[in-house]
Amino acid sequence: MQPFVHIEKLSKNFYKKTEVFSALKDINFDVAKGEIFGIMGQSGAGKSTLLRCLSSLEKPSSGKIWIGSDEITSLKDHPLRLFRKRVGMIFQHFNLLASRTVYENIAFPLQLSDVPPEEIKKRVDELLYLVGLSHKKDSYPSRLSGGEKQRVGIARALALHPEVLFCDEATSALDPKMTKEILQLLKELNQTLGLTIILITHQMEVIKQICHKVAVIDKGEIVEIGPVSDVFSQPIHPTTKHFLQNSIHELPAEIFKKHGNDKHFLRLYFRGTSAKEPIITQLIKKFDISVNILFGWIDALPDTTIGTLTVELDGTEENRKKALVFLEESGVRYEVIQ
Repeated sequence: MQPFVHIEKLSKNFYKKTEVFSALKDINFDVAKGEIFGIMGQSGAGKSTLLRCLSSLEKPSSGKIWIGSDEITSLKDHPLRLFRKRVGMIFQHFNLLASRTVYENIAFPLQLSDVPPEEIKKRVDELLYLVGLSHKKDSYPSRLSGGEKQRVGIARALALHPEVLFCDEATSALDPKMTKEILQLLKELNQTLGLTIILITHQMEVIKQICHKVAVIDKGEIVEIGPVSDVFSQPIHPTTKHFLQNSIHELPAEIFKKHGNDKHFLRLYFRGTSAKEPIITQLIKKFDISVNILFGWIDALPDTTIGTLTVELDGTEENRKKALVFLEESGVRYEVIQ
């Protein structure tokens, strides 16, 4: 299937006197139409620069970006302005006009595009209903909660019927309850409008809740990419593992000081049906070993269930080896922790 967004060998350099800083290095990925695609990375990893290139706010140093049938890095003047009307953008800090009401903020891009007043009213009323703010249309931003401000930002971004919505850390300024509500709204918009969404975040919970695919970016490079269930249940790159470990808390180093020849510390990764099986009980019964559960969690993703469990195995070397073989045969990936 032809991708809706296609990124090919994208790089971005910044220059300061004689120094060159490579913010993006040879980025390649595809996004299908109607997909929610997450780009996850720590501060300074390059994710904001990447989103600015995708939305044509920043011109890349090299490479190509196709969105639909347009190769946007070659667009200028009028064609570029037309393209920008086909994409929506929501921001971390909302970027609302303080002197305009909710209604007027949403109407603003329509007015700039010379849409007739009667059509503006119809469209704004539709959007207010869509984001659940019809009762707030005459309020000013100063009277809104953070979640309500972001709903206005989403409505404004949708005003011109965009084909793709770019989200720049759209929930990082919100509390957990508001974050959940905004993510649910984005998910509903994706499903009801068939809207393609590309979002950047440093919050793994955001990716887990709504994304179909994720790209992990580190030092300007995509280090891991794939379906969310694959990347989070079988992390390969240290950056991805770091995100996972931080999301479930690191264990104190003192725990590992008692590591002896008769013990293994393992991090187990479960996926699908294996996450619901009594694996630990079977290990104890089959192989005469003790299993000390140190930490664990389980998540229901949109398409599967994944989990991580940190355990200590205590038993003879032969029995521990048999236990590891059993884990592999049961579809449980494991990592030995030193």
